[in-house]
Amino acid sequence: MPKKVPAKNIEPILIDVKRPDFNYDHLRKAKLNLAYAPQKPSSSKRPKIIFWGAAILVLAVLALGAGLIVFNLNSVKRGLALRGENIFSNFSDSIAALQGFKPNAAVSSLAANSAELDSLNDFFGVNQSQSLIGMLGKFIPALKDAGSFLGQVTALNFNFLNLSADLADLQANGFRYFQTDGQSLLGRLNNMRQTMGDVMKQIEAVRNTTASLKNTASFFGKVDDVLDKDYLKYSADLYAWDKFLGAAIGLLSSPTDRHILLLFQNPAELRPGGGFDGSYADVTVRNGQMQTLDVKDIYDPDGQLDLKVIPPKPLQGLTRDWGARDANWFFDFPTSARTVLDFMEQSKMYSEKNVTFDAVIALNINVLQGFLEITGPIDMPDYDLAINQNNFLNEIQREVEAGKDKAAGYPKRILQVLTPKILEKLNNFSEAETAQFMENLKTHLAQKDIMFYAKDPALANLLSANDWDGSVYDLPGNFWGNYLAVVNANIAGGKSDVFVNQTLTVDVNIDTDGGIFTAALFSIKGNDAKPLPKGSDYADYSVNPDLAAMESTMSALSNYNAWTMSAFGKKVFAGWLSTPAGQTKTLNVRYQTPASSEFVLADGSVYQFVFDRQSGALNSSLNLAINAPLGYVWDETKMPVWNYTGVDPVGRLILNLTLKKIDL
Repeated sequence: MPKKVPAKNIEPILIDVKRPDFNYDHLRKAKLNLAYAPQKPSSSKRPKIIFWGAAILVLAVLALGAGLIVFNLNSVKRGLALRGENIFSNFSDSIAALQGFKPNAAVSSLAANSAELDSLNDFFGVNQSQSLIGMLGKFIPALKDAGSFLGQVTALNFNFLNLSADLADLQANGFRYFQTDGQSLLGRLNNMRQTMGDVMKQIEAVRNTTASLKNTASFFGKVDDVLDKDYLKYSADLYAWDKFLGAAIGLLSSPTDRHILLLFQNPAELRPGGGFDGSYADVTVRNGQMQTLDVKDIYDPDGQLDLKVIPPKPLQGLTRDWGARDANWFFDFPTSARTVLDFMEQSKMYSEKNVTFDAVIALNINVLQGFLEITGPIDMPDYDLAINQNNFLNEIQREVEAGKDKAAGYPKRILQVLTPKILEKLNNFSEAETAQFMENLKTHLAQKDIMFYAKDPALANLLSANDWDGSVYDLPGNFWGNYLAVVNANIAGGKSDVFVNQTLTVDVNIDTDGGIFTAALFSIKGNDAKPLPKGSDYADYSVNPDLAAMESTMSALSNYNAWTMSAFGKKVFAGWLSTPAGQTKTLNVRYQTPASSEFVLADGSVYQFVFDRQSGALNSSLNLAINAPLGYVWDETKMPVWNYTGVDPVGRLILNLTLKKIDL
């Protein structure tokens, strides 16, 4: 028989889960008649009133919700529009400041950003899920993405502040770290590289977010346009700096000695790559810190060089053998630096010790004069004199050429005595002196008074990108304009260039077909009639490949006592010019540059003039007049002639001018 279920388990009301605080007894007393089905209620007005009332209430709630959504969306957009423009303007300013090595200026812009971002983050709320915006964000993804965007931008701003702090510390203490505290130097460099890696990821995240939000507010559209236009450039720059820092850290942190060649170039005796490399220092680096700085005469390694190399043709009347002393022959400094290193490393002075150099730093005398302008005179009791910015060059040359050290066989000893005094002054700079020193360095870099060369491609690429390597300008494929470099080579002229004033007057006329000429025919006037030396028999000598490539293109211009050749993608005209002391001579060169067959002269055409200045060229000025073709004016001035005058122009001057068509 089936088992009976106790009556106490039967309830008139079926309840799945009972609330502990509810009395169900009154429900048990209810009488249910299961024999009767529930009937449809009769028609009455009350249910309709309830229904319409509920409907009106729902509509009111929806209207209120929609109003709140619209209000908050517009508030979000207004908040972003008002502050967003300032934020990205500040980012642009800070990036420009960091690129200009002005971290304090970058900090000012980024601090303003911090205030704007804090205000926006407060607007969105710390606990978004508990706020109306947070709830709306569940239904409107743009709001949620906007909150994510603010987090990304805030983190980006924070990391830019960290980069600025590291750069400011390196500017203030980098030289001291390099001399006495290598671990701090490496720590800062590693911090910068880590932060730079974070910045690259954050910029990518911001770019992706703005791409998804650009249709929700005009601000995001503007940011997306800016990032689309500049993203590749910023990414390429950051990538190059990341590679540069990695290579620099690898070089500096080596547990074994690494060598850097420091060339002291004398502008009183110019060579194409800068001043004459009469002295140099072998700087050894280990564990992030300088170990030694050994100042020497350039003739020391040359005296132990068995290598026989054919010298440049203009030098063959002066010397039979080529060496490090004359290797600064190429206007393209990386080529000169490689040539100097080749001679140095093959000298027994270094080859027998297996010493190679990783980099070259060239300093013109101007750098040391600028340094002395900050420090004031440096006492040299061994020589009974005080070196200052005005007498530095003269006193050093006098001691080298006719002083007591010269008689004793150590002509460059004065530099060995002076160098540690300079380093001591540098270590004890005040904050104001350090700031002035850094400003001077920027000027010297712009003027090509300091040039760098590195064997490592990552280091070399960034040096070239920032115009710090003294390389010849590489013309772009669509170039329309003029390139000019005036290069002097002092051949047996003594230390005379310091007394030379050079004025370059350039007239450029542009033809109606886009051709650029200064005259209808090529000519050279004012140069001296002096042939190239015939040289000697060099059958048993080796050939420098860079020199051979250049000289293989040489051809005589017999009618003009000159010659022409190709070098570094440029056409070269060369000749001799001898100017007696106290006199003035004028060299007049006229040439034509035909327009490309693909070029079409039109309204809006952009003409470019590039002037590459020679490193160490003192007392030099440039007077330039560029004449627009008939029927055009320059849009920048609304005049047919554009004039430029500059005394001691920067190392590389690039002028971009736009043509505007006029009615004749």
